[in-house]
Amino acid sequence: MVDLRAALPVTAFLAGGPSRVNPEFRYPALCAAEPFDRVILSPNGRIGQKGAVDFFAGPTSTELYRLVSWSGPEAFADEGNTTPSPVNVDVLELDRPVRELWVSARFRGEDEDGGIHRLGVTLFRSPEESKDTSDKPVGGVGKLSPVALPVEFVSQFAEGSADDASLCCPTSAVMALRFRGVHIDVGEFVQRAFDRRHRIHGNWSLTAAAMSSFGMKAWVQKHTSVAELHSALCCGHPVIASISFGPGELPGAPIERSNGHVLVVRGFDERGDVLVNDPAGRIAAAGQLSYDRRAFARAWLGHGGIAIHAVPEEQET
Repeated sequence: MVDLRAALPVTAFLAGGPSRVNPEFRYPALCAAEPFDRVILSPNGRIGQKGAVDFFAGPTSTELYRLVSWSGPEAFADEGNTTPSPVNVDVLELDRPVRELWVSARFRGEDEDGGIHRLGVTLFRSPEESKDTSDKPVGGVGKLSPVALPVEFVSQFAEGSADDASLCCPTSAVMALRFRGVHIDVGEFVQRAFDRRHRIHGNWSLTAAAMSSFGMKAWVQKHTSVAELHSALCCGHPVIASISFGPGELPGAPIERSNGHVLVVRGFDERGDVLVNDPAGRIAAAGQLSYDRRAFARAWLGHGGIAIHAVPEEQET
């Protein structure tokens, strides 16, 4: 068992995973320093056209739920049973706080050389139970030093497909990857990250998984402060953030409202406001924006403070 001593929210990394040679894999159980009731997994590895990996997580070795299914476009679609489950797309939402997490994984399909080499595990408390609130002082700090990363802008409408309106997450991932020198288009990334089980483009776990297949250490992280984004940016790491907002709540945004939107945070300006590449803009001038820091904090922290990080394997995080 692995003891996690850090306070929630916490992200841990477990080595290894299933492959064609070793299709069944059980990770060491995690014991958290504080009770948690929410779990997000971030597989790192590679799968081919016909490969697939399923991840199961739960509070005991006998109470496990399928949380992530990462599959290639030609893999057999294992829909599983219809038994009620506490899984909400990419988050395990337990009905009680627990201290232990058990995780196992299963490789399936015909992929010869795919497999998982790392699993990120993020633990936190539900909003009703958390001590962190979206109306706390933004970041809990004063002025943040300016920082601006040269992240190329890509519009989610550039592909000209019927799915453009739902491509904010893969488009944001492509922008972050291009910053790292990985030249890929949105259509190719979608093939790697599409959630074939729920038929959506914005699965956080699968976005991190797909980014890892390009030589990245990628994971989903729960944050409680805008200052945490600033720290990552100062280390040269753009961050993919998930936000939601209503009419007038995010001044300058290229769309009026969203129940779930994803963009790239690339810096902070001299006023401490947030520099973003918002893929909802149809051109760079409409998508490379500065959002008021407090308005952004409400849209981001109020939506859970979820972010996707990706750094080259050879770099320290």
